[in-house]
Amino acid sequence: MRKWFILAFVAVAALWAGVRANWSAHDGGAPPSNDGWCGIEGRIRSSVDGQPLRNVHLTLRRGTGPRAQRIEATADSGGRFRFERLVPGDYRLAARRSGYLTATYGAGTLPQERALIHLGAGENIGDIEIRLVPAARIRGSVVDENGRPVPRARVLLTNAAGSPGTIDGARMIRADVRGSFLAGVLPPGEYRLMALSARGLVPQAGRGESEAAGRYRWSRSRAAIVPAEEVVMKLAAGEEVVGVKLLLREPAPVKALQLAAWGGAGAPFPAAFLR
Repeated sequence: MRKWFILAFVAVAALWAGVRANWSAHDGGAPPSNDGWCGIEGRIRSSVDGQPLRNVHLTLRRGTGPRAQRIEATADSGGRFRFERLVPGDYRLAARRSGYLTATYGAGTLPQERALIHLGAGENIGDIEIRLVPAARIRGSVVDENGRPVPRARVLLTNAAGSPGTIDGARMIRADVRGSFLAGVLPPGEYRLMALSARGLVPQAGRGESEAAGRYRWSRSRAAIVPAEEVVMKLAAGEEVVGVKLLLREPAPVKALQLAAWGGAGAPFPAAFLR
């Protein structure tokens, strides 16, 4: 009996040593003592009516890069969540649910303005609250002057609050074969929509820029249909607008131009470049 007891003790000691080694490799240090564990708890609510939201997926991150520690949880029927047995440090908390905009705790107007949750040894924070904003949606179709759908047309969606002539925060949406389109997961605000042919107006992006950072330019391919109008609408949180019609019209005929370059003596240049 004593022999078996010794063997069991050795096995438990070896297992604990392995657990400590795995913790050190993952977290960069040994686990704190029992009285040093930390915790975070709180509740998720709707930004519209303040009601608790269930089945919200939460992601807690500590650190950055490939070695960042990531822990996940789900809010219960009362919108409550809890993270237990956390090591001291700085954490970022994000929440997401279908039909709502993803929210980061303490997020400001800029992406980098996200509040860190600092936990000291043995500290427990229990007053975290995140309010999720219901996403808005726009449903509509692209038609020509005869009311016929324009298959696979593009819809340029921009934030109406952006600078004139730019497409800040733009999104390009492709209509289906029936000309129907859906712009979903939109925050509340005012938007501009413009339908484009598959070979028409495209964003002008310079080197190192995204398409949403530039201005408009025409593609090299000749556009079969040109944009006819711009629709502006204001969306509230969670609002869905349906039946939006975006019109494309055929371009007016363009007459051919014959150009030539002439020198100072009145003689033409046979191989001149015109820009």
